Amino acid sequence: MANPYPDKPGICRTFDDEAAEKMRTFFDSVVAPHLSGISEDVSEIETGELSAISAGMASPEECAKKIQSRASIWLAENR
Repeated sequence: MANPYPDKPGICRTFDDEAAEKMRTFFDSVVAPHLSGISEDVSEIETGELSAISAGMASPEECAKKIQSRASIWLAENR
């Protein structure tokens, strides 16, 4: 479904079957819940990348790859 409000990414005033499927795909792709005690920096990486899914700018798979890559770099720099 094309966003009828291109100036407001992620904002959609209709909720049709396509939007519902997109939400199901997103929630089905979440493997682990957010863990307490995780670094605030890593949490910010997660939040930033997950917002790309809700804005329709990335797939769950793309988002997961970016989170893994960025978190790996963070871990290498902060061990």
